[in-house]
Amino acid sequence: MGDGTLSRSVHPEPANLTKLSANNGGSFPFWHAYRTIDGRHQVPRHGTRDMPVFGIWFRIPDDEVSIETEWADQVRGRIWQLLSYLESIQER
Repeated sequence: MGDGTLSRSVHPEPANLTKLSANNGGSFPFWHAYRTIDGRHQVPRHGTRDMPVFGIWFRIPDDEVSIETEWADQVRGRIWQLLSYLESIQER
């Protein structure tokens, strides 16, 4: 919910992730959130990125077989799981 004990010491303050749907007209913004997590959509007010951006790994050509491709599939799956969880905790 973004209101934990340290939330006021973090700038910008953390968002309430249970209100993503409410802030998007009642629809969960799955793909917008996905692109934010993987780095394709940058959030300007967050300033510089402290976390790594994984979007580049998702652009590996399908015909290229490498460990990076396997790793990217795992990352995509984890992002999908995270977003499925976030969608499940949306306030109704």
